[in-house]
Amino acid sequence: MDQARNIKDVEPVQLPWHYVYHLIKAEDGFTGGSPVCVGCYTRDDDFLITGAHKDQEVFYVLEGTGSAKVGDSIIPLEPGTCFFVKPGQTHGIKRDAGCAYVKVLFFHAAV
Repeated sequence: MDQARNIKDVEPVQLPWHYVYHLIKAEDGFTGGSPVCVGCYTRDDDFLITGAHKDQEVFYVLEGTGSAKVGDSIIPLEPGTCFFVKPGQTHGIKRDAGCAYVKVLFFHAAV
């Protein structure tokens, strides 16, 4: 890799209720942090809880509308919304029924 990648050149990884484009990974020579990804969340009936991590995670909404659940808090999502998840917090995203997905840029960061 030449330290750059376009999402159109990345095959998404299909997971239940969402798919992820891994843009920059450790295998590319990226050090000191975790991969940079774009996720498209397609579930609208309940939050897709993706777990809790030992590190913190940052999300930035690129497209779509929906909600994020971080711990017990609900955050409305629209393009331009940025939020973070503290270490150990459960979190999930769901789209509004009227849109195809919520597309977010996300990455993990060391504590």
